[in-house]
Amino acid sequence: MQCWSERSPPPAPAPTKGASIGRAAQPEEIAEVAAFLASERASFMVGSVVMADGGMTVTAG
Repeated sequence: MQCWSERSPPPAPAPTKGASIGRAAQPEEIAEVAAFLASERASFMVGSVVMADGGMTVTAG
């Protein structure tokens, strides 16, 4: 039996052109955002949109 990573397609190259910080996010960086949102520290956040995209939405257009 193949493991999941052997059956899955290779990851698409991460877009960096246009990102204001000039690089793709590391998985750990996205995980930190998700962990914060799931934590008690984010308990006062209600109906918020958190963009963890390195500034792509700000610089696109």
